[in-house]
Amino acid sequence: MELNFNETFIIEVFRKFDFLRKLEYNTSFVSIYGRDPCILFENKSLKRKIHISWEGDLILLIERTKKINIKNQDSIIVMSNYYKYYNINFSSLSLKEKIYQNAELLKSKFLLVLEGKAWIEDLIK
Repeated sequence: MELNFNETFIIEVFRKFDFLRKLEYNTSFVSIYGRDPCILFENKSLKRKIHISWEGDLILLIERTKKINIKNQDSIIVMSNYYKYYNINFSSLSLKEKIYQNAELLKSKFLLVLEGKAWIEDLIK
């Protein structure tokens, strides 16, 4: 039996984003049979969530769930808004390549955000 798109997506995300477990992110939500597949990883002690879904294209969000009182700081990072800072163009990549490249981008450029040591404003100056 062959896997459908949603099943393939979920499996690939778990494979490529396995490094999040070492950072103490747990899977708090998985949707495979809805309209769009989605996985939510959460680190409650750091008050961070990682949303990964497919809505016609790969959507990757990092959310800071801790309330902050700093003006002009968003609580959600939409990763696609920051590809330009790293000269990345994912438009021609396959599903597996997009998942892999986004995982590598998080590991290499956004690790401080995932560890709760920085936020996007600290990385992009």
